[in-house]
Amino acid sequence: MNTFYEMLSTLLTVGGIGIINYIIAEQLDAIDTTQQGTNREKALAIVFTMLDFILYLGLRSWLSKCLKGNILTFTTAAVTVFISLLISFFFSKLINELFYWLINKIRKMYHLSYRKSATTWQDTFKPIADHQQRVFLYDFNHQPLGFGNRIGISNDASSNYSVVIQPDMDDVDYEQLPYDKMVEMVQSTEFRKQYDVREYVNFQQKFIAFVANAK
Repeated sequence: MNTFYEMLSTLLTVGGIGIINYIIAEQLDAIDTTQQGTNREKALAIVFTMLDFILYLGLRSWLSKCLKGNILTFTTAAVTVFISLLISFFFSKLINELFYWLINKIRKMYHLSYRKSATTWQDTFKPIADHQQRVFLYDFNHQPLGFGNRIGISNDASSNYSVVIQPDMDDVDYEQLPYDKMVEMVQSTEFRKQYDVREYVNFQQKFIAFVANAK
């Protein structure tokens, strides 16, 4: 019976916490959230589970020197969950950055392009520090779609690349610049001194976004 409880606690602890690790890393933008429901998502969850299993075995071996039976099983499971969650909350982004740093070092050796864990959509709209981000939207006919401060963006492909913008109170009496004027403004030296500008073109939904991050 003890053996059964040990096996059950191991499966529940390691399997359950592996999924939670993935969810935490996803919410902290440590992994690409567009991979939901894909084999890559399953593979990452399995990797988290494997690491948790190694942690579980190591802790059990160490704690078995002073604990026995169900107390050992319970303590090992509780400590595994606690340490695993701490690592996910505080180190998942660092681990992700180190992983992609190594990946890009190796890719550079083979003359391959640079890789990021985020999609082009997520990376373009990633704010710089805590500075305000201004967004100006146009369709493919260069007609204005709206402008203002970015509040949020979709983080998965099924959300169809949506963006939430909020006009400033100072903006309500102004019309959005025509596309040609907008291009001239973002290319001007004065504007670039104040903002880091990116232009995002979406060929699926056919819109153009000028993203300006205050420096």
